[in-house]
Amino acid sequence: ISKQLIITPDSKRGVVTLSFVMPEASIAAQMAKHAETLLQNEVKRFKIQKAQEQLNYVQGTYLEKKLEFEKVQTELAVFRDRNQNITSAMASNELQKIESKYDLAFGLYNEFAKQLEQSKLQLNKDTPIFTVLQEVSVPANKSSPNRPMILISITIVGFLVTVGFVFIQLLF
Repeated sequence: ISKQLIITPDSKRGVVTLSFVMPEASIAAQMAKHAETLLQNEVKRFKIQKAQEQLNYVQGTYLEKKLEFEKVQTELAVFRDRNQNITSAMASNELQKIESKYDLAFGLYNEFAKQLEQSKLQLNKDTPIFTVLQEVSVPANKSSPNRPMILISITIVGFLVTVGFVFIQLLF
């Protein structure tokens, strides 16, 4: 397949030319289309790999912080429900601790929510966009062998051999 698949990158224009050479034209077109799809998927995977890893990490941490926040939120609600009329300093101190934990958990949750959105935007930004300049098509003419060129070459070689043979006959 490596001899049949021809990939020619042009870094100046940012274009990659892909062609597939086979005896059967329709199969060559199908193979070229398949190779184009594979190449695009591999380039996308390569280009967004780092951003995808970052997104996965932030997503996992975001879910973790969300669960922690919801746990602290529930803890605060339960404490407030149990202590409607806080008169003791001990209960007031406990309420402040829980509120501090709540504020910290909310701040972390909020920060990771922002980072999650930024990671999603970065992933979209890093994803390359492909434009197909010329669709895969079944060729109308064979690319090889070039029969007219072979005929011309054989005629010239035959003529030169004949002329050479005649000169050799005249010299001897």
